[in-house]
Amino acid sequence: MGSVGSFSSPGERSERFQAILFLFLTVLIWGTQPLAMKLVLRVFSIPFTACVRSLAAALLFGLLAARLRSTGNSVDNESLRLSKKEILWILAGGIGLGISNTSWNASLVYTTIGATSVLQLSSRVVLALYGIFILSERCTTLRGAAIALSLCGMFLVSWNGQDLGALRSSQYFRGNLFGLGAGLTWAICGIALKVTVRGRSGLSVVAPMFLLSALTTVVPALFGQRLLAPFSLPLFLLMLLTGILGLGLGNFLFAQSMRTIPASIAAAVLTVSPLISLACGAMFLHEPVTPYLLAGGPLTSFGVAAAFLSMARPKPSSASSPEEAAGAD
Repeated sequence: MGSVGSFSSPGERSERFQAILFLFLTVLIWGTQPLAMKLVLRVFSIPFTACVRSLAAALLFGLLAARLRSTGNSVDNESLRLSKKEILWILAGGIGLGISNTSWNASLVYTTIGATSVLQLSSRVVLALYGIFILSERCTTLRGAAIALSLCGMFLVSWNGQDLGALRSSQYFRGNLFGLGAGLTWAICGIALKVTVRGRSGLSVVAPMFLLSALTTVVPALFGQRLLAPFSLPLFLLMLLTGILGLGLGNFLFAQSMRTIPASIAAAVLTVSPLISLACGAMFLHEPVTPYLLAGGPLTSFGVAAAFLSMARPKPSSASSPEEAAGAD
């Protein structure tokens, strides 16, 4: 029997190519974003940067949502109504996103780009475990082994071969903890998306989450220290760009790619981003690449990718859409 792809129409082939292009651009944006942020954080403070980037992303998503509604492509008003439970999840997701962005910024200040990007994959592990224990997805032997492999990789990156005394006083270890915290609190946002996005436009959920994320950091951003060095307009514009591209456009392109590409495959492909970040830090900032990071980084990425690729179909009662399966990064 011939493959279905061989009989696909030009429109379907174009749609597939567009989805692959969007996914490739997402990987590239998220892979290079930490390098840009490392430069920005030399001038601007951690909470101020998190607040400005979240506001930029919220503005982008708000404009996209308004455009969809004006063109008649949005979902009907009935499906936009939120229950009290969903409102609480959006609040938790927005606050979690704000804490995650702040922790991610702190991690970039204290540790290397590669370590930060690898450890943030802990969010994917939490989402996989959420699928198994809450959504009743079947945990195959392969999936369980993949999750264990990714945890081993994150342990190697966090440990970095240091004895306990040196580990406690290490600036890199503090940064690694912030990286893990960023991943774990981002997972709250991912779970909130799973719960609330079903049956409605993803933009209608993501935009308020990013706005809440900005509000979470607005007090320390406005009343705390904002500048660490003399103001730099190019780096301020770069900060805005990372919010629009990294937090905004990257998530939008990823969601669009999942309309054609299965969510498990798309999520697996995204694990290449931390390896790109690791290479960028080593090449452009001459950050140290220890044997533990060199081993733990690919091990974590491979484990998370394998966990998503081995994802069994959820039970009919807990089936979720591609948008619910991945969420925003």
